[in-house]
Amino acid sequence: MPDTLQRPLLRRGSLPPPINRTPSGNGRGDDGGHDDAPHGMTQPAFGAQFGMWLLLGSLTILFAAFSSAYIVRVGPLTERVSLPPILWFNTLLLALSSLLLQQALGRSRRGDRAGMHRLLGFASLLGLLFLFGQLAAWRALAAEGVFLQTHPASSFFYVLTAAHGLHVLGGLIALGWAFLQSARSSESTALRLQAVLQNTALYWHFLGLIWIWIFLLLAWF
Repeated sequence: MPDTLQRPLLRRGSLPPPINRTPSGNGRGDDGGHDDAPHGMTQPAFGAQFGMWLLLGSLTILFAAFSSAYIVRVGPLTERVSLPPILWFNTLLLALSSLLLQQALGRSRRGDRAGMHRLLGFASLLGLLFLFGQLAAWRALAAEGVFLQTHPASSFFYVLTAAHGLHVLGGLIALGWAFLQSARSSESTALRLQAVLQNTALYWHFLGLIWIWIFLLLAWF
C-alpha cells in the first residue's frame, strides 16, 4: 500500500498533531538545558551581591577621601581631639555584633532558624548600643567644650563618626528586617533570607573594618 494511504488525512488549514516529547528523568529538557526555576533564584541573588560590592566600593572611595582630607588638613596642626574612653567599648560592641551576625549566617545555612533568629536579635541589639555609645562620645566631647567648629580635628571627628553612624543605621534597618523575616520564614523563603543575610553580613563586616580604621586614624595619626 502506498505511504500516502497509510498517513492520516489532514483537512486543509489544520495543524499536525503535536509531537509528544517525554522529558528525561534528570529534569532537563531535550536541549540539555536546566530548568528556569534555579535561574530565577540565583540571578537575583547574584545581582544583589554585585550591587552590594558596588556599594562597598563607593563607600571605600568616600571614606578614603575623608581620610586623605584629614591627613592633609589636620596633619600639620597641633590640635587633636582627646578621644572619649567609651570609644574603646563601642569598638568592642561592634566587633561582637559582627561575630554574632556571622554565627547567625552559619545557623541559617544549617537550617537552624530558631538559632538564627536569636543571634540576629543579639547582633542588632549590640549594633544599636554602638550607636548610643557614639552619641555618648559626642556628649562627652561637648561637655569638654569640643564642638564641630572648635578646630579642624574636631570637625573631622564629628564628620567621620556621623558618616559612619548613618551607614550603621542603614545596616541596622537591614538587620531588623532580617530579624522579622527570620521569625516567620518558611522552607520556600529560606534561600532568599539566607541571601539577604549574606549581603547584610558582608556590609556589616565592612562597616566594622571602616570603624577600626577611623578609630586608629583619630587616635594615633
